[in-house]
Amino acid sequence: MGGGVYEIKVQGIRLYGFKDEIADLPSKLIIATNGGIKNTKREQNSDIQRAARLRDQYLAAKQSEPTTLHCLRIDHEDPDHYPKA
Repeated sequence: MGGGVYEIKVQGIRLYGFKDEIADLPSKLIIATNGGIKNTKREQNSDIQRAARLRDQYLAAKQSEPTTLHCLRIDHEDPDHYPKA
C-alpha cells in the first residue's frame, strides 16, 4: 500500500499492518494495526493513513528510551498457552 504498510484482503475484510524486525529474534514480525469491512476508496485511504500513523508511532516508541518490547511465543496447537486476559 506504500510507506511500509501492507493490506490483507479476505472475504470483504481488510487488515492493515507492517513488518518489523527485532535484533534477538530469528524471524520477522507482522504487526496488525487496524482493519474493517470492504468500504469506499475514501474510507480505505483513511484506513491506510491510520496504519501509517500507527507504524510511525510504533517505530518512534521503539527507538525511544526506555521502551521495552515483549514477544510472546504461543503454541497455536495448545489453547492453554494463550495469554490470559
